[in-house]
Amino acid sequence: MKQVFLGLFVLMLVGSFAFGAEVFSAQTGFDWLYEQMGTDGSFGNDVSTTALAVAALDSAGYDTILSQEWLDSKISSDACYPSGACDTKATALTVIALNEVQDDSKFDDILSWYESAQSEASVSGGWYLEVITSSSGNCIVSYDLDGILKEIIVPVDAGVFTSCSNSHFLDLDDCLQANLISANPELELNVDCSELDGSVVLTLLYKSSSTYYILSNSNSAEGDFVVPNGCYGKSKSSTCDIESTLYSDWAIKYLGGNINNLVYLKENYDSTNVIRIALIYLVTGEDKYLVDLAELQKSDGSFDRDPYTTALAVLALGNSGDYTQNVDDAKSYLREEQAETGDWGSSAETTAMVLYAAFNDDDITPSEVSIIDDDTDEGDECILDLDCEELYGSSYECNNGLCEVITIGCGTDSDCDSGEVCIDDECIESQCNNDGTCEYPDYDENAYNCASDCYCGDDICDDVESSSSSDYYCAADCGTTSTQTDTSSFVDDEEEGGNGVLIFIVILIILIGLGVGGYFVYKKGYLNSILNKFKKGGSGGSAQQQYSSPTYNPFTNRMPPQQQPRKPF
Repeated sequence: MKQVFLGLFVLMLVGSFAFGAEVFSAQTGFDWLYEQMGTDGSFGNDVSTTALAVAALDSAGYDTILSQEWLDSKISSDACYPSGACDTKATALTVIALNEVQDDSKFDDILSWYESAQSEASVSGGWYLEVITSSSGNCIVSYDLDGILKEIIVPVDAGVFTSCSNSHFLDLDDCLQANLISANPELELNVDCSELDGSVVLTLLYKSSSTYYILSNSNSAEGDFVVPNGCYGKSKSSTCDIESTLYSDWAIKYLGGNINNLVYLKENYDSTNVIRIALIYLVTGEDKYLVDLAELQKSDGSFDRDPYTTALAVLALGNSGDYTQNVDDAKSYLREEQAETGDWGSSAETTAMVLYAAFNDDDITPSEVSIIDDDTDEGDECILDLDCEELYGSSYECNNGLCEVITIGCGTDSDCDSGEVCIDDECIESQCNNDGTCEYPDYDENAYNCASDCYCGDDICDDVESSSSSDYYCAADCGTTSTQTDTSSFVDDEEEGGNGVLIFIVILIILIGLGVGGYFVYKKGYLNSILNKFKKGGSGGSAQQQYSSPTYNPFTNRMPPQQQPRKPF
């Protein structure tokens, strides 16, 4: 009986694995992801998610042109993503996508942005120069700082820097300029020791708490060195962030640039963080990181029991033939985690990473995406410009669901890109030229965006000055409206306005004089004498006594304080 139950248990166990294998479908996953594409080509209107989706779908042969066009619309003038809120990770993932679709047309510009976006890394060690020589003389260390060329003469005696603590190592932050390297990421130094005789070797080093690391050297008396002391924050020149730096360096590798953040990355290396280990391997290609990565794999084949993290680990481990079992186990975990709808965690970003990293080699048949838009008319004939080219030829483009003839040049400003205006059928940049002349409407200059050229009183009524509700409304240039106060009446009718003011001033002076005189008469007691002259009898007492009574004070118009009765003891 026990053998029968054991057999049934084994059959059930095998059946459960077989059922799990049947549920998984890379095809279903790619189709689900493709259906998440919006009518504008984006995935959730998010650059990072759209970039990963493009990379995954393109690797399986799906049409991603609409998504690529959406990504193109999100690039800033500085060549980063997204425009207006550039993010180093989002830009990096876009580079991964562009590399997948083999579009490197923007790579040089994006690399330039990354070079300008670095921050200075906060590291614990120091930066040093070593000159190996047996002769004596001077070396010249030069560098460009804020557009100013600096040249420092450094005496050397048989490799000893006599002007810097008599050390064999020149401290660049102390001996050249205070905080020179710490405050200037990726600074380029030129070292010229041609005055020294014989063999000369120049070496750039980094010293941690106890160890010197050779960063680069030159077997000649002159050499150029770039100090790798940079890092990346989440945005341009912001506080260092380890994962932002890793994603950025991953992209820079595709861009063909130099990785100048390795000191920061290695000082902050965490052998327990899967994502960071996988990324630093993708940046450096050093196999030692894969050893640490493999050790973090769970018994179920996952990494951190998270599909996104596991997929990134697969992407790293898959580059080496030494970890095929680790990769297979990780893929088994990912297969079992797929939902029946084809996704992982209902997340387009996670699903895209899993498909791109683990299953882009599966046999996939790209499908047509079904884009539903309640605002789209049933009569719409196109989604992409390609649809119009197939229907009518290359002279047509898709505009709001309809194929229209491509317009040469422009008719109105709306035909131009953001930041441009249409002048003489040509889109030109709308920028203030600061020439002292308001060129509205020939150029897009007005009192709002070009205050140096356009201003109230320049005899030109531009678009913002003409609106009575605008903060820049100018009656002098544009006239007045019923909602505006006509200040010209106070200026034009000088005689009437002047006489009115004069009369007002005279009356005010008379009133003040009467008040002061009356108060003087009262204080001196003259008022009582005057009133007595007009007195014609009374009920006893003098006028002074009557007006001194506690009944009424004619000058203060209020009752004077009266003595309150005492309380009995």
